[in-house]
Amino acid sequence: MKKLGASLVICTLLASNNVLAFADATPIKAVEQKQIIKKEELKKEELKDKSTEKKEIEKNEELKNTSIEIIKPDSDYTVTTNEKIVISGKGEEGSSVSVEVYSKKDEIYERTQTKNLEISAIGFFVTEVKLSPGENKIVVKYKDNEEKENEKVKIVKYKKIENPQDIKKDMDELKDKGIKDIFKDIISSVK
Repeated sequence: MKKLGASLVICTLLASNNVLAFADATPIKAVEQKQIIKKEELKKEELKDKSTEKKEIEKNEELKNTSIEIIKPDSDYTVTTNEKIVISGKGEEGSSVSVEVYSKKDEIYERTQTKNLEISAIGFFVTEVKLSPGENKIVVKYKDNEEKENEKVKIVKYKKIENPQDIKKDMDELKDKGIKDIFKDIISSVK
């Protein structure tokens, strides 16, 4: 009973405040229709502008992605005692990369190896190259979306170990010295 009474009171209040409304059947004026059409056309143009901007941004990002990044060796100039070195990097999946190794002889670099690679599905390439004693120039070549050839260069100096006994002796001397002595030796050798 209480529920029925409460429902009647709510319905009476709603009816007395004219909450109930009916649709207006009067026609929209021609001017109002034109304004609505213009607003819709403006919205369509804005959407087109936004989609073209988005496409341009995506195109620019694609151009950026065509560049590769060399991960190893990480510095532009590296010294190693290993005869082989790993060359790795990342870039756009499916892109072709050429790794060329040049060894320095009489101040002239001569190409000793070329390896053509394809960047894997996870976006990486990896290869191992053999170094010649002395300076080796490693050139990684690739093409961007505009088919323009680009390259990145790293220098790796391969220092061949002639006498392992000398290295052991040097290492033993380093163990016996303190850090201050090591820095003093380095500074005095520079002067």
